[in-house]
Amino acid sequence: MNKGKKLLFGLLFITIVSGSLYYLYMKKAGRSELTIYKSNQNPAEAQVLTNDSSKNKKMSLKATGIYEVTTVAMADTAVASTDSIIPPQGVVFSGIYISKDETVEIPAKSTVQFTPVKLELLGSKKTFTLSKLGNYYIGSQIAPGNYRVFYVDESQSEPTQIQLILSSKKEEEQTVELNKNCSSANLKLKEGSLLSLKSDSFAIEVTFERKD
Repeated sequence: MNKGKKLLFGLLFITIVSGSLYYLYMKKAGRSELTIYKSNQNPAEAQVLTNDSSKNKKMSLKATGIYEVTTVAMADTAVASTDSIIPPQGVVFSGIYISKDETVEIPAKSTVQFTPVKLELLGSKKTFTLSKLGNYYIGSQIAPGNYRVFYVDESQSEPTQIQLILSSKKEEEQTVELNKNCSSANLKLKEGSLLSLKSDSFAIEVTFERKD
């Protein structure tokens, strides 16, 4: 496979793999999660859901809020949930808004942990690293400013594809793509915006260095 075909394949792959995650992160038209972020008070409650049955099961959380979701145990890793908020075992999805009025599908013989996201700055205001796919709010989790973002692709297989999607109610969505051939970019993070991190890989680290 030549270089051009590999790049095309990679872009197609990230679109397919992360499409369901993007739908999940942006599914709330009213952006109910923005109200929580702006208030700096997350009403989420820690909860563990266990499905002991041999079939996938729909279950509900006891509180609306913004969660980190982790599959901590799974009897058969080949059995996947059709619900895109449930990650593979050992992977964490962050910044997931879930209402107590909706259900999530827990895979058969699995345990999933839901942990409230802390609305506090990640690391220092100058430099920090993101390694969890999901949503991050500019203002309570990330300080506004101009950043240089980059990552190092050390994989020996197909190159990793990463997307950073910045969105707000006031401006059009902005997407920055990182890959082996373009591993860094400048990104202006504005107060009140939501930054979504997507990738075709679950093992990534994206570093942010503030420039101002």
